[in-house]
Amino acid sequence: MAVRGPGRLTCAAVTALTLAASARAAECPVDGARLTAPAPRAWNAGAGVDSDGCTWSITAQGRRVADSDALACPRCGAAFAADGPLPGRLPPDAAASLLAALAGAAPPESAARRLERAAEVRAALGAGAAEVGALLLRAAWAARAQAAGPGPDGGYRPRTVPQAREQLRVLEERARRGGDQDPAASHLEAAAGDLDLLRRALDGLLPAVGGPDLIAVVRARQLVGLVERRVLEAQAHLAVTPSEAGLELVLARAWARFGDPERRERWLEAARARHGEAVAAEAARLRAACAEEARLLAAARARFEQAAARADAPSERARLLVLAGDAARRVGDAEAARRLLGQAIEADPDGRLADVARALLER
Repeated sequence: MAVRGPGRLTCAAVTALTLAASARAAECPVDGARLTAPAPRAWNAGAGVDSDGCTWSITAQGRRVADSDALACPRCGAAFAADGPLPGRLPPDAAASLLAALAGAAPPESAARRLERAAEVRAALGAGAAEVGALLLRAAWAARAQAAGPGPDGGYRPRTVPQAREQLRVLEERARRGGDQDPAASHLEAAAGDLDLLRRALDGLLPAVGGPDLIAVVRARQLVGLVERRVLEAQAHLAVTPSEAGLELVLARAWARFGDPERRERWLEAARARHGEAVAAEAARLRAACAEEARLLAAARARFEQAAARADAPSERARLLVLAGDAARRVGDAEAARRLLGQAIEADPDGRLADVARALLER
């Protein structure tokens, strides 16, 4: 997923902002019921981007969220990606076949399960392995987001793999020192929240304006996003002491985002040793989210490997192999990760994705 940022205003940008700001009226292609739209979310990318493209934002409440969800049908249980075009109303025979495949399944309750269901629906409608894998990967992102803590992230907001490694190194050094705090942190947190509220107010104007006013509102929205990004970047440079549980849980969550189960568990054990039962519930929540993510990553990896075997363009084959290799790395399958990432480098040795694969292979 590309990181959004300020740039030239386009019709696509106006359309995307309008859809994000308004309730999406949509009917289920299977049975015509009104689809349940997910709640709108921030998209400031202030909490960084993971190696597999998962983009994280920071809300006015200080929560870290991964913007990944799907539309769900409350009647038949089908689901569809929230940011993509919906298929037209299915012919009766195709609808009956899909309903049989769903077997009366209840509407999924979590974002991860909605996206997994969307992948199942697209597969049943004949979508290719790459498209299905992408939806399963987004489902894994949603599961990963369930592990995000409500408090400060200690400055772990990387946009590249090398940045992630460096920020983790700094966090671990802080943990060894016992943590520290900068008084400016609370002021910047409040400013980020105010900017988020201003952005939401501008978003609320979008459905009601048109013509030059719409362009003016969208441009103002872009400027707010730029200032918000700079505030969040300033926050990332400050040493912020997380909650009373200290840096151990923050490091466990950061290593979970980076995709290192061994180090994640090491810091969870450190949190338990220092804080005992006070962190038991949070540790259990993190482990449950990671287990769900691992299950979805394994399913996505299988689809990406299938698609890579059929890809003709070297760059596309490399892209699919990097996604498959990173998924393997994230669940702790180091041997498969080395094999798949090595194949990605061989497929397109001079391409940008070869550099990503090499960065992921570093220890």
